[in-house]
Amino acid sequence: MLCQHCHEKPAVISYLVTREGQQKEMQVCQDCLEELMKEDLGISKTMDEGLGGVLSAMLQMMIQDPGEEARGRECPHCHTRWKDFKDTGRLGCSQCYQAFAPDLNKIIKQFHGQDHHQGEIPRAFQEEVYRDRKIMDLKAQLDRAVEEENYEQAADLRDQINGLKEQAHESH
Repeated sequence: MLCQHCHEKPAVISYLVTREGQQKEMQVCQDCLEELMKEDLGISKTMDEGLGGVLSAMLQMMIQDPGEEARGRECPHCHTRWKDFKDTGRLGCSQCYQAFAPDLNKIIKQFHGQDHHQGEIPRAFQEEVYRDRKIMDLKAQLDRAVEEENYEQAADLRDQINGLKEQAHESH
């Protein structure tokens, strides 16, 4: 298939274009992809830098200055700094997700419109995921009840949380 943008080179990738609120999927060549990304996103990184380069450029656009605290923060395990992540679009290890959680959650929410999974959950994990979500919801309600000094409701919520945690422990 030929590129739907230049109509000259072979298309190598699908690109979702949004114009005037309408989304259209186009099959484009690599050169046109770079051109479209520059136009649409202001990304000047080339595809030669790979996905990391493109993600890094997108992060540069999305990440506001997180302030002094995040700028100096680094992962205690691999010593990746926030600046390193901002420059490369890559985290150093799995512990980085914890070290940079508040700032990563902001980026994820900005990028996806939400900061939690909304897709399908494999059947094998549905019960556990729903239980964990229920516990998180109950904990938020518990915090509000304590804040409002509604201790009877707080005790009831605490008991519900403990019951769900006990169920989780028994199923493992």
